[in-house]
This record gives sequence, structure tokens and C-alpha cells, in this order.
Amino acid sequence: MFNNSNIYPEAEYNKRLEELKRLLTYMKSDFNFDVGLVVTPYDNDEFDKDLAPYKDEREGGRRCMICYRKRMGEAYDYAEENGFDYFTTVMTVSRQKNSLILNSIGKELEAKHSKTKYFYSDFKKDDGIEKGKALRDKYGLYQQLCCGCKYTYEEGERRKLEKGL
Repeated sequence: MFNNSNIYPEAEYNKRLEELKRLLTYMKSDFNFDVGLVVTPYDNDEFDKDLAPYKDEREGGRRCMICYRKRMGEAYDYAEENGFDYFTTVMTVSRQKNSLILNSIGKELEAKHSKTKYFYSDFKKDDGIEKGKALRDKYGLYQQLCCGCKYTYEEGERRKLEKGL
């Protein structure tokens, strides 16, 4: 599920969505692995209402916890409503995301769902970051330089300038 109304601006959201679609095309052609994609409507203004009171906090604080819970909760609900056995999040591959916190949120959500179980993960382990980089390099995929919310947007733009992008 691509439920990323947290991403700002909409052009960045669209860029990331198109890159995911490209990756899924490669997964089909190179590995015969057909992944369905569910895309929720983009609405950054509505999504941001709960985050705005924490706009001045640094990345990883309460604002991020609210964002994780909202996105994971929406996706978990979808998984439960559509008969999925398990739910997890790819956010655990990020260096900036604490897998223990994400798994704790997953555990909380699992307690609220009767059928779908949470799959505990830390996709950074076993060289996950390096494997992700290898895939990006192989397929020429875009590497985002911030989480995507409007509060980290300027930091991402600064990183792009530093890298000459």
C-alpha cells in the first residue's frame, strides 16, 4: 500500500510513487514477482493537521510517532479488511527509523486487529541498507534524502545541493 499523504510537496509524492511503480515493473520482468499496488488518495493538508502542533520538533520525535501510527494504522486496517494474514512496514529499512519503535507500534496495532498478525521486522539487518542501495543502483532508482514531510523538506533540499543533485 502506498499511503503517503505525509510527503510534501505533491511533486515529491508523485516522484516516489512513479519510482515504486518502476520498481514493481522490474520485479515482474526480472523475477516474475507480480506485486499489486494499492494507492490511497493524496491529501497532505488533511494528513498534516495532527502533525502541525509538533512542527518544531526534530525528526524522530512525537510528530514522527504520530505519522508512523497514522500510516501504519491505515495500512493495517486495509490488510485486515482484505483478509491479509500479515502486515509489516518497509520503514524499518531506513537508517532514520527506529525499528524497535515501529515494531512497538505494530504490536499495538496487532492488539486492535483480530485476524491480521504483525510481522516484526528490521530490514536494515543482514545488509538490508546495502541491498537496497544495490537495487537502486541496478535500476537507476531515485534515492530520497529525507522522510518526505514538509518539516524535513528543507533538510532534504540541503542534502540534494550537497550531493550536487
